[in-house]
Amino acid sequence: MTHRQPLRQFCRSGAVSAILVAILAPAGFAEIKGMPSLDATAPIGAAPKTVEKAVDEDLRPPQFTTAQVERGRKAYMANCSDCHGDQLNNGEFGGAPLKGNYFDEHWGPTTVDALYSFTQSAMPPNRPGALTDKTYTDITTFLLSQNGYAASGSEMPPDMDAMATMTLER
Repeated sequence: MTHRQPLRQFCRSGAVSAILVAILAPAGFAEIKGMPSLDATAPIGAAPKTVEKAVDEDLRPPQFTTAQVERGRKAYMANCSDCHGDQLNNGEFGGAPLKGNYFDEHWGPTTVDALYSFTQSAMPPNRPGALTDKTYTDITTFLLSQNGYAASGSEMPPDMDAMATMTLER
């Protein structure tokens, strides 16, 4: 038996692939536009780091209708409440709160497209991207309404460019 046989067995076992995935996968998620840092070592309440922060004078508050909020509420209850709770404050399976200070700290320095993009690419965890663009948009408007953003007369389109002009900063 040579010194290389244990190394070959280790490499063939798939352990190297598993280790690389564990190390590199979080870096891929950090590339999602505007996604706040989800650093577990950061103190609770610490301001999040963002990948990209909008600094454009053309930004405006989010635009959405009460009809969208109601559709979003129904979609949220069907797809999100098990993890995030009926009151958006943690559910049966321990999802992060989606309301109040936690929301403001994680999403406040971004634009709506960052929230939408993260939700669409990562939620629900067992089938990310499975909902329609319209459903993700409606859920986004529900989250915004639950965090004090007011409905307007204009529907939020499922359009990333339009969402990029809507700031979450207050």
